[in-house]
Amino acid sequence: MKADDLQAELDRLWSKVNSEPDRDPPPLPSSGEVDAPIREASLEALHLVRRQRETESAELKHLLALKEQAASEASERLKIVQAENIRLRQQLNRRERASLDEAVALSAKLEESKAGLRAQEDRFSQEERVLRDIAEKTRQQLAAETARWRELEHQWGQREQQYLLEIKEAQALLSRAEQAAGQADGRSRKSFDDLRTAKGAVEATLGELLKERQLRDAADKERARALEKVAEVEAHFDELQKLWREERQQWQELWDREHASWDARKQELSGWEERLRKERESGLAGLRSREESAARLTEQMAKNLRESTEASGRLARLLRGLRSGRDAASVRGRRLATVGLAVALVAAAAVPAWLWMTRLRLEPVWARAVPVENATALAFDGDHLWVAAWPGELVCLDGAKPDQVVSRVRVDGVGAYHPGALTTGASTLWSVDTAQARLLRHAANDPALPRDIWPSPGPAPLAVAYDGKQLWSYDAVTRQLYRHLGEGPQAQLQTFPVALDVVPTSMQWAGKDLWMHDSKGRRLLRLRIVGGAVEAADSLALPADVTSAAVAWTGEKRSLWTLSPAPAAQGGALVRRYELGGR
Repeated sequence: MKADDLQAELDRLWSKVNSEPDRDPPPLPSSGEVDAPIREASLEALHLVRRQRETESAELKHLLALKEQAASEASERLKIVQAENIRLRQQLNRRERASLDEAVALSAKLEESKAGLRAQEDRFSQEERVLRDIAEKTRQQLAAETARWRELEHQWGQREQQYLLEIKEAQALLSRAEQAAGQADGRSRKSFDDLRTAKGAVEATLGELLKERQLRDAADKERARALEKVAEVEAHFDELQKLWREERQQWQELWDREHASWDARKQELSGWEERLRKERESGLAGLRSREESAARLTEQMAKNLRESTEASGRLARLLRGLRSGRDAASVRGRRLATVGLAVALVAAAAVPAWLWMTRLRLEPVWARAVPVENATALAFDGDHLWVAAWPGELVCLDGAKPDQVVSRVRVDGVGAYHPGALTTGASTLWSVDTAQARLLRHAANDPALPRDIWPSPGPAPLAVAYDGKQLWSYDAVTRQLYRHLGEGPQAQLQTFPVALDVVPTSMQWAGKDLWMHDSKGRRLLRLRIVGGAVEAADSLALPADVTSAAVAWTGEKRSLWTLSPAPAAQGGALVRRYELGGR
């Protein structure tokens, strides 16, 4: 039963119990059925249920009132929170706008400060020029004033002497006048007049002398002020001159360092040229000896061919003579002789063919002029050609169209940087700074800022190569090939002596071979490491103008790129590509 139905039923029962007195009560059961105590108990039970119901109703109403009050308070708090949120949001917006305005004002002030700094620098340079002019003019004026002052001093001295003479003459005249006054009264007036005249002359002379002294004091004060101004100008000029001397000393130290490095480079180049001349002479002698040996081999081959031809003729005559009455043994003998002759002919012809097939050779593919001045090194990463320029630039070129520049950056923030060698691998570039004998690691996507810099193992690094795991470098003074087990100054080194007289400008690993461009012998060397030593497996002559070379696999073939200076009329550099044949 629902609460409302229960309440209605209780109200109905209570109305029956508390009926009005004039109203006829309902018929009661007989005394035999229900007695008075039972009726009273029923009434008490009804009263109890009625009180409980009223109590529960009051509690429910109180709870509903509390709920409505809590809901209204929550609504009020929600409104307050929403208003506070709106206020905070508006305040945040105002602060953001104020911060933005402040940033804009700060940027404008910064621009004004930069402009003011530039204007101040211009004013400083202009003031320096003006101060120099003022100092020079002041010196000239001071010299002129000094000369004039000396002249005036000389004139004042002469005037003082003249005034002293006049005073002495006046005194003498006064003494004579006094003597004459004692002798005659008539002459006293004249003497008195003479005395008055002399006194006036003396007073005029003393007044003139006082004026001269006042002018002299004023000139002394003016001269002192001029000397103070000149001293201030000279102090400022000395300070500027000191700053200029310090800057000049810094530039002089930089020039001396660069000049010393250039002198060392010049001496090294002169030594290289001398060794190149000797190596060229020895190479020419070796070439002549190889030509002589090739001529002797050709002569021997021709002799062998003539002998084999004569043997073939004799065999043919023998076969014609024995055409009749041949037996099985003679047939086998002739067959063996024929096979032996054929083997001899094939062996004689296979020697030059094997020599031609196994020697290194170049097959030109194309040549392109690239817009890079003072190019020093070349490397290939599989897609792009990287060219290093002596002023400190790294240029990325399209591998298929080298005349198209992909990127060009200048390495700054590392001091004097002059790259002499370059290699690539694993999205990384390594360069050799020959100016300061150090190695640099660059990211291929941002080579302007080196990721790491460390000194080279030797004092004169020339070339660098990457084998896919470790970095290799060659030094011209120690004549050793270094394998870097890691990178940085703390990396371990493994050395391999190089007994060859070479001056490499580039190295690349291709397969198991180390390819080196020898600028001294103008050749391409294929090196192998055998038993901890470096040996030359093969060599190939290159054009005399090649300054750097790069070898890499392109598909199933080896390709060679060379870097040379372009003709003077074109400028820049020249890149050639070859297919590298041979075993």
